[in-house]
Amino acid sequence: MLKLININFYKDFSEKNRIPYFYENVYNKISLQDYFNKKKAKSSLHKKGVIAINFIPPYFDLKFRKSDKIHGFFKVFTHYGFLADFKGYSSFSEYFKSQVKAKRRKSLKSQLRKLETCFNLSHKVYLGKIDKSHYAFLLEELRILIKRRFIQRGGVHPFLNNWSFYKESAYSMLIDKKACLFVIYDGEKPIAISLNYLHQNIFVGAIDSYDIDYSKFSPGNIMILKKIEWSLLNNYKIFNMGYGDLKYKREWCNTVYKYESHILFKKNSSLSKLVAYLVSRLILLKINFKQKNKPIQDHFLNFLKKNKKILNINHHVSYMDYLDATNLITSKNTVKLDINKDENAFLRKHVYNFQYSNSENSKDIDVFMVVNDIESDSYIIKGKTNCCILNYTKD
Repeated sequence: MLKLININFYKDFSEKNRIPYFYENVYNKISLQDYFNKKKAKSSLHKKGVIAINFIPPYFDLKFRKSDKIHGFFKVFTHYGFLADFKGYSSFSEYFKSQVKAKRRKSLKSQLRKLETCFNLSHKVYLGKIDKSHYAFLLEELRILIKRRFIQRGGVHPFLNNWSFYKESAYSMLIDKKACLFVIYDGEKPIAISLNYLHQNIFVGAIDSYDIDYSKFSPGNIMILKKIEWSLLNNYKIFNMGYGDLKYKREWCNTVYKYESHILFKKNSSLSKLVAYLVSRLILLKINFKQKNKPIQDHFLNFLKKNKKILNINHHVSYMDYLDATNLITSKNTVKLDINKDENAFLRKHVYNFQYSNSENSKDIDVFMVVNDIESDSYIIKGKTNCCILNYTKD
């Protein structure tokens, strides 16, 4: 019985620089450069059935080996992908102004200013050199950030199932300048991390996440902004955000494309050719079905989000007079807390939201617990010029 073997070209090439044996080289239509297949030995895959090479982006042209007289293929266009094409743009400001609407640009600039005002912010790009222990620290932080983010969203990030591979492989690719890490720090704490792959003049965004406690500041979009800015400064022509039709991709990308799939079959087998043809038709049917039903799925998901029961919303934030707060703090009724300690982690998002609303810097923030409040757990967040009280109602 013929088997169907699926190969994700996009992932294999980006993450491993691996090309299926059947292709002699990958031609980059943007840089006009070839990347030749390093595999010399014949693959045994052709003996096992029909092979689907999926997710081939349009800026690559895959050339079959001249010596391969065995295989034919059907080509089909499948999933939508999103990229920023920098042709005609010489700077980030040009692209930003052209692609992002004025109101949104103003909002993003404001969020970046707030982030820089409120925290000891710094940005770092690791490319070609990184201390291995710090690399291990950053990859573990990225894993934790992803896990927290997806617990919040409800789901599991697909990369977490194969995390050991990314942890091991990305380091050597980073040293070889085939990958890079972007990190936004608050002091020494990473609050947004992005692992990306590089090929010639193409920048591929791969794995990103951020600390959800800072979500008011939109660190995910700030990270994209920084990556596009860096890509243009370093003469990358394509910034690929991959497959998956998401709102933020449409906001940042000026090009929507379709991936190719090559369905390979053995020329000397009528059965193999028939199965390959049927597979190509089935792929198109599935894609068309998903696209036709996407508005219904989106409407249903939005309905679920709007009607989702949110647990443990038992707190209330209110502002108080600065002098009253100071008097209360100086009494014996409060205890100063360190929000960097794990037991106080639940307070961080409230503190950062307070900083966002009042443009207060972390160095000027103090947090106190009110010890004699019987009806609720109360906390005072005190800045340089503003103050609020946070009440958690007791069950």
